[in-house]
Amino acid sequence: MYVVGLERVPRREDWIANKKHNKNRPDPDIPVFVPTHDFEPHIVEKVSIRFAPKEANAAAV
Repeated sequence: MYVVGLERVPRREDWIANKKHNKNRPDPDIPVFVPTHDFEPHIVEKVSIRFAPKEANAAAV
């Protein structure tokens, strides 16, 4: 898992209606809105997730 960051958060005016989207026959692979410019995402840091070991006595409670 990686954390992805943006230097600038997109605002409402950074999006326009997608001409390829058909509201009468929506396709989940075609977005309703598209950005007006590239957002240039970058990796912030690598994240690791650790789970606590299961205790044998926890099932007996």
